[in-house]
Amino acid sequence: MRTIMKTPEWLFLLGLVLFSAMPAFASGSLKGEEAHVYQSFSFEPYFSCDIPANWGREEGDRSLGRSQQDKKVYGIILHGPYPGGVPVNISITFYAKGNLMEDYLETYIRRHAHPLFVVKEGDSYGPVTEADIAGRNAWVFERQKNEFVPYSPLEGIELPPDDVRVYERREMMARSAPVREKFVVISAVCGFYALRYSAPAEKFEEFLPDFEQVTATFHALQ
Repeated sequence: MRTIMKTPEWLFLLGLVLFSAMPAFASGSLKGEEAHVYQSFSFEPYFSCDIPANWGREEGDRSLGRSQQDKKVYGIILHGPYPGGVPVNISITFYAKGNLMEDYLETYIRRHAHPLFVVKEGDSYGPVTEADIAGRNAWVFERQKNEFVPYSPLEGIELPPDDVRVYERREMMARSAPVREKFVVISAVCGFYALRYSAPAEKFEEFLPDFEQVTATFHALQ
């Protein structure tokens, strides 16, 4: 007779498999000489900068199921150490004129620097300040939002052993986690750049120097 594992047990075993496959730095912060080490990176013909040498890297925005060329949105996403349910990411993106994702620089700033309707409990938005980055006009702002993060065996959070229900609403199998983000939006002749740093609120300051290094060495090629 086949034995069917209950959902929580199956998820726990899957979590153990995924955990064992993660890079060494994925279980927490990098230590000693491994932390804040950088390498030069070029994403021609769009930009170049220093990036954290020990972070993962992949092609940027994959939404709409279309290529970067089709969307006219070009860039990369850097994945930092995995401290828990909320990832640490830095994205570097060039939105070309006529792209399918963001109409204009002003629209991007308005959409991310201000709440769409009202400020939800736990959310906060900082002021938008002007800056000169890579010899271009730039706008910098921060925000903090609560996001629903699925419960994970890796965090030592387990559902009751007899709970095998399928939930319709994701927040019923998730916890609310504060996510803090910093944005740097840079003007370009035929579009704009968006540098975005996202981390759990309690880890934000720890990995902020990595984002600042990316920003300080950023060179726009468009």
